[in-house]
Amino acid sequence: MPRTVAVWSGAVVAGDAISNSLRDKLVAIRRWDPAGSTVRAVGIAQGSDGSVPGINVYADAASALRSGIVGEADLHIFEYGIYYELFDLALLVPRERLAAVYHNVTPAALIDDPAVRVRVERALERRENLRHARRIFCDSAFNADDLRSLGFSEEALRVQPLPPAIVAAPGDRRGLPTILFVGRIVPAKGIADLVAAADDLRATGRAFRLAVAGNRRLSDADLIASLLARPGIDVIESPSDSELAALYAAADIVVIPSYHEGYCVPALEALLAGCQVVASDAGNLPDLVGPVGQCVPVGDVSAISAALAAALDAVPAVRAGADVVVPVTGGTLDGAARRARLDDLRLETARSTVDRAFLDDVHDLLGSPA
Repeated sequence: MPRTVAVWSGAVVAGDAISNSLRDKLVAIRRWDPAGSTVRAVGIAQGSDGSVPGINVYADAASALRSGIVGEADLHIFEYGIYYELFDLALLVPRERLAAVYHNVTPAALIDDPAVRVRVERALERRENLRHARRIFCDSAFNADDLRSLGFSEEALRVQPLPPAIVAAPGDRRGLPTILFVGRIVPAKGIADLVAAADDLRATGRAFRLAVAGNRRLSDADLIASLLARPGIDVIESPSDSELAALYAAADIVVIPSYHEGYCVPALEALLAGCQVVASDAGNLPDLVGPVGQCVPVGDVSAISAALAAALDAVPAVRAGADVVVPVTGGTLDGAARRARLDDLRLETARSTVDRAFLDDVHDLLGSPA
C-alpha cells in the first residue's frame, strides 16, 4: 500500500504564492512517483477556484474529519500564512506525522479592512498550532527568525525558498522605460507610496510607464478603483501566467514598496527576468533584493523616488547591453558581479533544487530513504 502525504491549505486560487506552494509540493511528489505506488499525494483545501486540479475541498473541519483523511495519511503538511478552519485539525495529528510550511503572517496593524484584520489576528493566535509540528519549512531566513523569536525549537526549522512561479527571459525593451509593480493590490503593499513616488518623479520631468499588476480576487477593490481613476497608471487585473511573463520581459524596473514580506516571489521573478528591482527594507526583502537591487526604508517616498530615479538613469545603458554598473543597496555593482550573484540566486531557487530538498525531508519524515 502506498503511503499518503496530505498537503493542506485554505483557499487555493490562481496567482497566489501559498496556493502555488501547495501545487508545487503535490507535483514534486507525483513526478518522483508518477504511479503513486510508493507515495500518494493528496491536496486538501477549504476552497478552490479550480486552478490546481484534483484538490479535495472541505468547507469545514467537520467535513474533513468525516472523510477519514486525518487518520489515514502518513504525513500531513499544513501551509500557513492566514488562518483557515482546517488548520486546527493539525492538533489532531500525532507530532511524528505533522509538518508545516510557514509563509509568515501580515501584522494586524497593516490591515485596514476590519473583517480581514480579525482573520489576521486569529492567524497570529493560531500560529501556536505550529509548535505541534515535527518539521516547519520556512520560506526564508526571516520567517525562521520570526519563529525563533517566539521560542520555536531550532530542531524543527528548515529554510526552503520558494521557486519562481513565472520564468521570464528579458524581452525587447524599448520605448518609454517601464516601472512595474506585481502583487496583491492592497495598502500593505505600499501602493500609495508608489503612486506618490511616481508623481515626484514626473515632477522632475522624467518620462516612464507605470504598470500595476495583481490578482483582483486577492486585492482591495476600492484601491484598484482609485488607481483606474488616475491618469498615467496602467492597471492589469488578474494577468495570466503568460501575460505576467510578458510584463516582466518588458519591464525595466520592478518596484516592491511593501510594508511586510515573508518572502516575495515577484521580487525573485523580476530579478531572474533581468529587471532592476527597487524594494522597501521590510521583512525578507533586504536578504532577497539587497545584494543585487536597491532597498530603501519602508514608507519613505523620497527614498523610493531617489532609488527609482537612479534605476531610470541606468536604463539606456542596460538596454544597450553595456556591462554597466547598476545601483544596489549601499552602492553600485558592476555587471559581471551582479550576474554572478544572480546565477547563485537562480541555482538556489531552481525548482529542481527546491524539490530535491523537499523530497529529502518528506522521506526523512516518512522514515524512508530518498
